[in-house]
Amino acid sequence: MLLDSKCALLEKPKKAKAFDLWIRLSTHERRKPIYLPVGLHEYFKERGGKLTSMVQISEDGTLRLVKEIERKDIVFSGDIALDFGMECLFVSDRGDLFGRGFYLRVKEYADRIDRIQREMQRAGKKPTESKRYVRLQSKLSGYVKSEVRRIINRVIYLYKPQRLVLEDLRGFLQRVINNFPKSVKRVLIRFGLGEIRRKLRDISEEYGIEVVYINPAYSSQACSNCGYVDKDNRRTRSEFECKLCGKRLHADVNASRNLLSRAKWSLHLRRMEQALIKQVELFSRNLFDERHKCLWSKATPVD
Repeated sequence: MLLDSKCALLEKPKKAKAFDLWIRLSTHERRKPIYLPVGLHEYFKERGGKLTSMVQISEDGTLRLVKEIERKDIVFSGDIALDFGMECLFVSDRGDLFGRGFYLRVKEYADRIDRIQREMQRAGKKPTESKRYVRLQSKLSGYVKSEVRRIINRVIYLYKPQRLVLEDLRGFLQRVINNFPKSVKRVLIRFGLGEIRRKLRDISEEYGIEVVYINPAYSSQACSNCGYVDKDNRRTRSEFECKLCGKRLHADVNASRNLLSRAKWSLHLRRMEQALIKQVELFSRNLFDERHKCLWSKATPVD
């Protein structure tokens, strides 16, 4: 729901320095508004654009400010593949690592949340009764959502791809999220995985970028140079060395290149299948026309 200037006004603080803006909400009582302090996120400031007087209220009661951002005509071309890394959030087939400190930051939150959870369990209380627990959960979810958006925006801005290739999101669930405790796992599934889906859907609708999901089976064991598959090819989490051709590179970069090659083959096979279907339809139609002509020519006229 959007509130216009009749219900909510954005005002700059005159003396206070702790907050960037105030939201002045009108009430049913005349001349008795409610003032809500607002602190702007760094990402919100960096995006530029003109701040409107609109205030968006989500279903959970969160207030969001609205900016008008002019979209420039961007030419999208080429393909880019992203693999879910074990040490960073995304790794591209061109060797760029995005979100290097993401899992370390999440791990810090996880340790603190897990510690509070154990303390509350020893006291015979529910973790949600702790304000620190609720506050940390909220901070973790906010960090995960903002970081996912920032990284995907960075990928689009940097590469401007026409087609974005990713491994099936179940890989993110199985290989990455399962390494965290249950309390953090729920946050990553709800906000991390959910935000990735929403963000990819948004860029697909906004920019027309095709998002392709590929089965990542053996992508971390296969060599992107020669195709040789061996579990010993991946020496460590980040090191890959092919036992056949000796190719050495970052393990997640190798996996993302395998995803890209599979996507190209899949697209090629799909086009071949469509062309074959058209040929069969054309052949069937021509065959029917020829049989129809033969039957018509053999028909005897009736006086």
